[in-house]
Amino acid sequence: MKVLISALSAAAVAATNTVPEQIHLALAGQNSDGDATGFAVAWFTQDPTTVSSVEYTVANVTNVVNGTAKQYLEDFGFHHSAKILGLAPGTAVQYRVGNEQDGWSDSYTATTPPPHSTDRTVKFSVFGDMGYADSDLRPMAIATGGLVKHWSATYSRQTMEQLKDTGAIEAVWHLGDIGYADDAFGHDPIKFLYEDAYNGYMNWLQNLTTVMPYMVAVGNHESECHSPVCLAEEKKAKALSNFSAYNTRWVMPSEESGGNTNMWFSFNYGPVHFVSSNTETDFAGAGEENTGDSHIPWLPAGHFGADGEYLAWLEADLKVFWVDSRNFAAHATCASNDLRLRYCRLLLRLVLMGLDGLG
Repeated sequence: MKVLISALSAAAVAATNTVPEQIHLALAGQNSDGDATGFAVAWFTQDPTTVSSVEYTVANVTNVVNGTAKQYLEDFGFHHSAKILGLAPGTAVQYRVGNEQDGWSDSYTATTPPPHSTDRTVKFSVFGDMGYADSDLRPMAIATGGLVKHWSATYSRQTMEQLKDTGAIEAVWHLGDIGYADDAFGHDPIKFLYEDAYNGYMNWLQNLTTVMPYMVAVGNHESECHSPVCLAEEKKAKALSNFSAYNTRWVMPSEESGGNTNMWFSFNYGPVHFVSSNTETDFAGAGEENTGDSHIPWLPAGHFGADGEYLAWLEADLKVFWVDSRNFAAHATCASNDLRLRYCRLLLRLVLMGLDGLG
């Protein structure tokens, strides 16, 4: 009997999957000069772990910091995060994620940004609307309603890898529509592929996201899952509504900048102040003001802050950093429709007000 119990216990342990994957960095912390003081480290495991830890080494001194794990969709894994804080600008840090009992990831090295006072050029890759792989690896079954038969994101990924390897970039700013997980049903409409697509995208870019900050802004394709399977299984659809996957998987510096979740925030990188704006919710006429991208009434969206909170934050942020408000991210184009055109004009007025030294 004892032998049988031991065998069953060993089989249960072997069946669990706590190997860390999808590891990615974002800037975290803020000192009195507005410089980031470390990184938010996020990763995924299929099964729950005993603790979510990051072990990191700076100047031959090793520390461990513990974080949290969240699950937004039952039976589809756990999303972990922890913050390495208290580092000086330009500090190299070696780290790994996991724990002794459940296993560690490989080790990676990243460097905190230069100080705000520096006058050197900063090198970002800035883009939006990038899918996962290509239609050769992921053939399309549906090619209507905005979906196309032949497409590729492989060249973009290869280009970023080359830029990383040659030191031509030190951070990424992805301006929405991250991986197009909501369109994954186009590959097979009778399967639930949302999580497969998002997980695949994150692992596909892990060579990049483990060694430099991968900052994001929200887009409409982050809002929900509206595949046939999601619409047939209300539990899945509601769990994935209102930007839940986006706000769980990513850990942007909203707390440091007075923002809200990953919907709006700002950060400094060297001498540049970056503002990730929210063109999707929380203002009158936003594309997902009350419902998600499909505008199905039982899939609500928006209202992350109180009425007027987002635009008040945006104006205040630009006033505080008016000298450095040289970079501003918005997912939507200002010509997309009348409502967004009016919104973009408001943003332009705020930028001009800031650059005029308001306050």
